Amino acid sequence: SQAQDESFEVDELPGKWSETIVKVDRVQKVTKGGVVMTYRTLVVVGNAQGAGGFGMGRGANPAEAVARGIRSAKKNLVVVDRFKNAGLVHTVEGRHNNCKVVLRAVPPGYGMKGSRTAKAVLTQMGISDCTAKAHGRRNAFSVVRAMFKALARHQSLAQIARLRGRRIVELEWRRGI
Repeated sequence: SQAQDESFEVDELPGKWSETIVKVDRVQKVTKGGVVMTYRTLVVVGNAQGAGGFGMGRGANPAEAVARGIRSAKKNLVVVDRFKNAGLVHTVEGRHNNCKVVLRAVPPGYGMKGSRTAKAVLTQMGISDCTAKAHGRRNAFSVVRAMFKALARHQSLAQIARLRGRRIVELEWRRGI
């Protein structure tokens, strides 16, 4: 992935962008005038080519909350260099609150294993070969945030080769390809 301080615009990245609504909640606030009902949504966007983001939106109705969530998600993008356009190069771990998510690199063609939330995020990112496991608090908000923290820590094969002083061919051979 890119450095943490770099930010990306949706227009700069290729591909057709799509979104997945991970969770919709109806929230109530009690005031002296009565009960105020609002909706909260968690949305994941991606281009299925290694870029994606997540956002939360609140609104008076679900459609408004989803629209705000999509806008928020497109401002919060992460880019991942996929291995052979399908999987991760190495295992990564992300934490948020009491939730720990481990994304394990698997051989090409293995497929995707994990919860529905994890599959939704990985599908939007274009990662089809991966195993995801969440430990601790497993509510959708914590899991998605921890997954994106893990994906932000992912390094490409070229970055790993440069750090280790090796050629990319040697690393691919060691990975069993």
